[in-house]
Amino acid sequence: MPRRRRKQSSETRAESPVPSSGDAVVDWMKAHNIPLTRSNYLNLAFWGDPPDELDGEQKADLPRGLLPD
Repeated sequence: MPRRRRKQSSETRAESPVPSSGDAVVDWMKAHNIPLTRSNYLNLAFWGDPPDELDGEQKADLPRGLLPD
């Protein structure tokens, strides 16, 4: 006999207060109310030591919607 799945109540189900963007750094910035600027993103993504210039691949990998500095 197949097992029946129990519905989880909203109290037991873990729900994120901020919808996921697909980028862990952006999600962390949103959760901590850090402005979504390019310099903030790069400082966090590179652990406080961002490169002086990004190569083409790094630029292409930046999330959309980052505000200019």
